[in-house]
Amino acid sequence: MSKFLNQVIGFAVILVLVIGGRYYYFVEYEDNPYSQVGAGLHTVMPQQVKDWGCARLGERFPGQTATGC
Repeated sequence: MSKFLNQVIGFAVILVLVIGGRYYYFVEYEDNPYSQVGAGLHTVMPQQVKDWGCARLGERFPGQTATGC
């Protein structure tokens, strides 16, 4: 593969890890289920990830419906 293609793939992997990591932080550690950043990331996640996120947020914040769930 060319050096450019390796760089593009590497950048894509880093981008996915950063976005996924921030979403994981929102679901597991954020103290507000209505966070704008978390809700924005929630809208772009695949359905299986959204389902897991909503279930986890429901466990952490009973009686509250997180944005997008």
